[in-house]
Amino acid sequence: MYLIELSLYNFRCFENFKLDDLNKLAIFIGENDAGKTVLLEAIALLIGNQSCSTDDFLKTPSGAKADEVVLEGVFQVEPHDTLTAEYKSGMGKELFRLKKRFTSTSSEIYVVGQGYTDGRFNDFTGAGQQKTLLKEYGITPATREPERKAQRDELVRSGKLSHRETEVKIGQFSVLAAFMPRVIRVASTDYITPESLIQQTLRGVAASVMSPPDPKSGIPKEVENLVDLRQRIEERVNEEIQKAKATLQRTHPKLRDIRVSPLIDFARSVTLNYHPKTGHRLSLQNRPMGRSRDEPVFTSLAPV
Repeated sequence: MYLIELSLYNFRCFENFKLDDLNKLAIFIGENDAGKTVLLEAIALLIGNQSCSTDDFLKTPSGAKADEVVLEGVFQVEPHDTLTAEYKSGMGKELFRLKKRFTSTSSEIYVVGQGYTDGRFNDFTGAGQQKTLLKEYGITPATREPERKAQRDELVRSGKLSHRETEVKIGQFSVLAAFMPRVIRVASTDYITPESLIQQTLRGVAASVMSPPDPKSGIPKEVENLVDLRQRIEERVNEEIQKAKATLQRTHPKLRDIRVSPLIDFARSVTLNYHPKTGHRLSLQNRPMGRSRDEPVFTSLAPV
């Protein structure tokens, strides 16, 4: 999916700001301190699992902080996206609408998606609430939550309950994390040559494939085949070291045993032969970047 619309309310320097008609490529152009980096930070906050800091709240003319920050984004869903139907909206279910609301003490997440005519089913969580709702519709609640959700779906199939597109509150961002795009940040120091930029992007893609987010927690988890490979490499390395142990003990008599735990980064082993068709080497090392401090100058959204 990719971002097509962004709205900010009371976020840093933006009191009420909206960007629409965005596409797969969007370039922000403006003077220093115009808010370009703020837009990138807003995108990262919207699609990530971070919380607002006190500095993110707009400072009013009186010097007080705004009461709330609201970030909203509309994303175009692509055929390869794995987003479940309950979170899609639009006539053809081609959109993903996400909103986050922050106050000094709380944060809330909303998705415009597949809701129910009986709004109480929009937050079908907690055994007590689930059982109460099912009983009201004449159903004896099952003991396990997956079975109770199946009973809710059966209510829809039987016509006793209907779907409708509505704004639904999401309890935890982890249920969305596996579907979200990722943000790739490239600092000015990384933007010296095209090769360095492409190599960093390549490693990011490799890392996301090798360690995709866990569907439940949203935390990257290495695929099982690589876990086994990592163990075999460590075992083989230690076998070779054991062969050299006698030699090491002759020069270091106090050495009793030796084992190593190698730090293996598979993503960094992925390289690319890149040959720009210019007839000469490209370099941006001497090009003015506009800012002297190290900050992101390029952010891309890409499917995980």
